[in-house]
Amino acid sequence: MLLCHHDVHELIWDDWVCPVLAEDGTPEYGRCQCTATCDSAESIWEKLLSVYEQSSGQRLHRLMEQFLRSEKDGDDDVVTHIAKLQRNFSEQNDELKRVAKTTLWGLLVMNRIMSTLPSELFEFKNAWESLPIEERSVNKLTERLRLIEMRLPSKSDSTALVGTKKKASKKVERKCYVCRKTRSYCKILLEKGQETDDFW
Repeated sequence: MLLCHHDVHELIWDDWVCPVLAEDGTPEYGRCQCTATCDSAESIWEKLLSVYEQSSGQRLHRLMEQFLRSEKDGDDDVVTHIAKLQRNFSEQNDELKRVAKTTLWGLLVMNRIMSTLPSELFEFKNAWESLPIEERSVNKLTERLRLIEMRLPSKSDSTALVGTKKKASKKVERKCYVCRKTRSYCKILLEKGQETDDFW
């Protein structure tokens, strides 16, 4: 059952089917050419990574930019937003470990999470910053943000209230240019038999 779960049952019991070439019997020309000079599986893998995932420096730069520019989507809840930031941070750390043999400090991801929170959680930011740095962790941050998010009214409720709320319209009081009084009709013009709408 464990083998089936990890999708390796076919490899153990020789039920695995070899990959089939395209209908015309030849592999895709571009992939074949870029790996034709490779002599091992590792060199093929590195060649494909460099072609399709950019060079390590470019990929690292792209991941850092993506991490620093990320914002919370309006549809995402806090947990989803934090998971996206953590995934991006993890990819960035893996690439940095491979290229520069170093990693970023975990406090960076917590600071990025805090900086991308919406304005209604401003008071939470102050409370979180009062905690000692040793007690802070991404798991605690996620847990507390989730609790606060559950207490806040949902956006669909607040937008429904805004949609049904009607502004009281002010009636503009106009003065008649003939008698200089504010009325709905002018007696002088009515006596003369003229339309009052033209004189407001």
